[in-house]
This record gives sequence, C-alpha cells and structure tokens, in this order.
Amino acid sequence: MQAFLKARRVAGDAALGARAIEAVETASLAAGRTRGPLALAADVEAMRQRLAGLAGREDRPNVKLSKGGFYDVHFIIELLQLRHGVRNPADKDTLRLLTHLHRLGHLSDRQLQVLYESYLFFRALDHQMRLIHERPLKSLPDDPARLSEIALAFESDPAIGAPERAARLKEAFQGHAAAVRGVYDEIVR
Repeated sequence: MQAFLKARRVAGDAALGARAIEAVETASLAAGRTRGPLALAADVEAMRQRLAGLAGREDRPNVKLSKGGFYDVHFIIELLQLRHGVRNPADKDTLRLLTHLHRLGHLSDRQLQVLYESYLFFRALDHQMRLIHERPLKSLPDDPARLSEIALAFESDPAIGAPERAARLKEAFQGHAAAVRGVYDEIVR
C-alpha cells in the first residue's frame, strides 16, 4: 500500500495515467482504512525493520536507511496517509506532502519542523555526496578528508579546520536522524 501511494505516470497517455493513479490511490487508501491504525503501524514497522536489516550491514551512517533517515520520513508520510485516508496533492513532492498533512492536522508544528528541516538536510547531504564523488554513496565516508569535502557545502568558514568540519557534519547528521526518529516513534510506535 505504501509503494502504491507513490505511483506516478512516467509515459504514455496522460488521461489514462491519471485514471490509473486515481484507481491505485483509492484502492490503497481503502485498504489502509480496512487494516486499521494498529495493524498499519505494525506493517510499517515491519517494513522498516526489513530495511534496517539492510542498513545494519554497514557500520557507517546511511542517509536513506539509517534510523531517522529519508525512509523514516517517507514511512511517516505514508502511514499518516493510509491511517487518515489522505489523498496525494497534485504534486507528490515530499515537502508538499508534509505541509499537506500538517494543514490537515495530522502533524504538529514541531513534527512538521523536524521532518521538513531534516528532509532538506538529508537531501542536501545526498546531493553533495553525489556531486563530490560523482556517484551516489550509500553511507557517509569514514575518511575524515572525504567527509570534510562534503561538509564544505554546509560549513564554509575558513577558520574551521577539516577535522572539526567533518565532526560537525557527523553531529548534524546524528542530530537530524535522532529528531526524525523521535517523530517516527511518536507516530508509528
């Protein structure tokens, strides 16, 4: 059900694509209502645990799979949509979905702020890692020099040395991940 909420038309007849997406979304939301809030939360947590098993194979922070990463933000959104029967706005952009859920009263001001700011941080971090290393990286690099290169996008003060810059980036990552995980626990658990 979670995956179907992300359905998008990528090619072909626009009207047919819109009808197909509408049908899939309607069926997913109806199935969510049938499952009930506790069963939905258990389903989301089970899926999250399967993904955590993938991330657990690495000892470095993973932007997408670590607890409090991208996937937790998406799982929160999808659970709230299924639990409350919330249709997608015209643009399924993550930030629009967060504000949409907030406007409907399903996220508090604090929860919205945590998820919004952390999502922006993770997105910027992911982009910087791709730009600097010319490919997607699953995890933050271990090498302080490589980590410092990425951190330059967030902390460009020349008075701050590379080791401190790298440490600050790791701290920021951990802070955002912990904050997102707190919201995840409030909503899902």
